[in-house]
Amino acid sequence: GVSSISFNRGYVSGGANHTNTTRVTTIRSIQLDSGVVNIQVGDLPTPVYVHAGVSNENQALFAGGRLNGGVSTSHIHRFNFSNESVDNNHSDIGIGREGCTGHSTETDGFIVGGGSGVNDGPVTISNTILKTSFASSHGDLIIGVRTAGRAQNITHGFTVGGSGLPLEGQQTSIQRYAFANNVTAQEISNLGISSTNGTSCSPRNSFTDGSESSSSGDAWLFGGSEGIADPNHTSTNELTYISLTSDSQQNVGSGDVNGNTPQSSVSCNSATTSYIMGVHTGAAILDSTVKFTFANATTQQVLHQLVILARVLVEHLFRVSLILCLLM
Repeated sequence: GVSSISFNRGYVSGGANHTNTTRVTTIRSIQLDSGVVNIQVGDLPTPVYVHAGVSNENQALFAGGRLNGGVSTSHIHRFNFSNESVDNNHSDIGIGREGCTGHSTETDGFIVGGGSGVNDGPVTISNTILKTSFASSHGDLIIGVRTAGRAQNITHGFTVGGSGLPLEGQQTSIQRYAFANNVTAQEISNLGISSTNGTSCSPRNSFTDGSESSSSGDAWLFGGSEGIADPNHTSTNELTYISLTSDSQQNVGSGDVNGNTPQSSVSCNSATTSYIMGVHTGAAILDSTVKFTFANATTQQVLHQLVILARVLVEHLFRVSLILCLLM
């Protein structure tokens, strides 16, 4: 499924069961202040998953995705926040694409990367960045990816990891592009591990339209798969902190959910808290909602740094003690 935000409410649309034999049309909402889930507020016109979502003050656009039968779609459906209604086939991205990454600003939405469906013919991976007008290209990624993690600040969008063509495998790159400029993206950092389908979490800033930009320049990647997200590949349990201002990242904790490592899930974020929903472990999809607070995750980051420092000091003291013993 995919999420979009309207003020204090998050929306999760579509999705699939573990075996990918059944897609759903359901649109659910979650109250970001309480975590209460409304199990159905609307429906997409067709069952779909691995689609992209962007939103402004009044509406969310759900773009592309995979339909039943393993074929991708180019349709864009509009979900109106005011009356929670859906406009079917609102627009089109021109070619069927799934696994796209979505970013939103106050005025524009961007659909990034993606690829063909399993039954679309030859496998293709796109490096194109499209604006919400979906009429022209906004630039290119250096590496074409699908099912990448996402993050953004007020001026830039970031794709985190993702999968390329089969020979290229899983990616470790963090790529950045500017919302204002029609230029090629930059590779600004490296995750250290290859990852796809990781869940991205950022504090939602105070934009009046509820955009999910990180005003503090902080983002987190929750879980992910070191191969295509299925039972035959290894999932990671890392909670990775990403600084959007210093182009750096580090592991700050664990992504374990009830003893399971999450390959993929959907997040809805407030200014202080991230809600992780519908966790895919590789062996099952859990009907659970997990949350973590950004402040605690930052504390974990500081503690992680202190642990590393403590280890260095212990090693240093051990060497000094050893030298003193030898001298004596």
